[in-house]
Amino acid sequence: MYRGDRSRKKLLVNYGFRLPSPLKTDHSNLKNFESYDFQTVYVSATPGHMKSRNQIILLSKL
Repeated sequence: MYRGDRSRKKLLVNYGFRLPSPLKTDHSNLKNFESYDFQTVYVSATPGHMKSRNQIILLSKL
Protein backbone atom coordinates (compact mmCIF):
# COMPACT_ATOMS: atom_id res chain seq x y z
CA MET A 1 0.00 0.00 0.00
CA TYR A 2 2.82 2.38 0.87
CA ARG A 3 4.58 2.04 -2.48
CA GLY A 4 1.35 2.32 -4.44
CA ASP A 5 0.35 5.47 -2.60
CA ARG A 6 3.82 6.96 -3.06
CA SER A 7 3.76 6.12 -6.76
CA ARG A 8 0.37 7.80 -7.17
CA LYS A 9 1.57 10.94 -5.38
CA LYS A 10 4.72 11.02 -7.48
CA LEU A 11 2.67 10.82 -10.67
CA LEU A 12 0.39 13.65 -9.52
CA VAL A 13 3.42 15.81 -8.65
CA ASN A 14 5.00 15.12 -12.05
CA TYR A 15 1.86 16.25 -13.88
CA GLY A 16 1.42 19.32 -11.66
CA PHE A 17 -1.76 18.24 -9.85
CA ARG A 18 -0.10 18.06 -6.43
CA LEU A 19 2.64 19.92 -4.58
CA PRO A 20 5.88 17.99 -3.96
CA SER A 21 5.74 18.43 -0.17
CA PRO A 22 3.79 15.16 0.49
CA LEU A 23 6.63 13.18 -1.05
CA LYS A 24 9.03 14.52 1.59
CA THR A 25 6.69 13.97 4.55
CA ASP A 26 5.00 10.68 3.74
CA HIS A 27 3.95 8.87 6.94
CA SER A 28 1.59 6.35 5.43
CA ASN A 29 3.29 3.17 6.58
CA LEU A 30 2.26 1.76 9.95
CA LYS A 31 5.74 1.49 11.45
CA ASN A 32 6.41 5.23 10.99
CA PHE A 33 2.94 6.14 12.23
CA GLU A 34 3.24 4.09 15.42
CA SER A 35 6.67 5.59 16.21
CA TYR A 36 5.19 9.06 16.84
CA ASP A 37 4.42 10.14 20.39
CA PHE A 38 0.93 11.58 20.06
CA GLN A 39 -0.60 13.66 22.86
CA THR A 40 -4.19 12.74 21.94
CA VAL A 41 -6.16 9.80 23.33
CA TYR A 42 -8.35 8.10 20.71
CA VAL A 43 -11.22 5.87 21.78
CA SER A 44 -12.98 3.27 19.66
CA ALA A 45 -16.39 1.81 20.46
CA THR A 46 -15.42 -1.47 18.80
CA PRO A 47 -11.64 -1.98 19.17
CA GLY A 48 -9.97 -4.52 16.95
CA HIS A 49 -7.20 -6.94 17.94
CA MET A 50 -4.36 -4.47 17.30
CA LYS A 51 -6.12 -1.67 19.18
CA SER A 52 -6.88 -3.92 22.15
CA ARG A 53 -3.26 -5.05 22.38
CA ASN A 54 -1.87 -1.49 22.22
CA GLN A 55 -4.53 -0.13 24.56
CA ILE A 56 -3.06 -1.90 27.59
CA ILE A 57 0.35 -0.38 26.91
CA LEU A 58 -1.08 3.11 26.44
CA LEU A 59 -3.22 2.96 29.57
CA SER A 60 -0.26 1.90 31.66
CA LYS A 61 1.66 4.97 30.42
CA LEU A 62 -1.15 7.31 31.49
